[in-house]
Amino acid sequence: MLHPSPATYLRLAVTIAVLIAFSAALGADERVDPPSGEIAGNPFARERVEWHVVPAAVELAATLDTLAMIPVSDWPGADQIEVWRLTATADAEFERIRRAGRLSMIVAGLGHYANGSFATAAAFAAADALIAATGLVLVGLALPPAVHPRNVDYLQRSFLEVETIWHDVTPIELLPATVVAVAFAALQLTVRGFAASDAEWTTLDALRSGRIRVQPRTMVHSRR
Repeated sequence: MLHPSPATYLRLAVTIAVLIAFSAALGADERVDPPSGEIAGNPFARERVEWHVVPAAVELAATLDTLAMIPVSDWPGADQIEVWRLTATADAEFERIRRAGRLSMIVAGLGHYANGSFATAAAFAAADALIAATGLVLVGLALPPAVHPRNVDYLQRSFLEVETIWHDVTPIELLPATVVAVAFAALQLTVRGFAASDAEWTTLDALRSGRIRVQPRTMVHSRR
């Protein structure tokens, strides 16, 4: 049987360390400077879009400011309808933004694709696929020789034979492959989280520019 050389284990350890460090950098929380409102810190992270910044919510806030000096019971009917319309529209816009984020958490880039940002969607999807493929390859390389696909023809073995082979492997022998799998899972989750946040901001920009539009529902639902 072929046994990996010490240099192989060293390269594997360095790769794992780099991936963990990169995951930590991507996942680091950003901070917002209150006086200026500018985002500082990690350039890879982006805060999630909040309800009050969607276009209809901004317009609703301005409308309510103009009506603040008038008792609600004295609001003209047209203003009441406008407040209802803006609230319903803001809810619909916010739900569209959140849906884009949820889609990209499932598959990186899917939220961008739903909003017509095909190049960005392809870039995120390619990065997601590359991370998954690289992780699978490195996990395979980190498997102990007794269960490595190079040494065991799984297609020609029965289930009981495979079970016996794996039963003889100790947890310590599986530790390198486990660490690699966890590191790549964390990296993939971090990239999908960044893709989700970016998809939300991309959707917000599309709503502001009028590139996409939403129709308010007939009833106003409470914000989540």
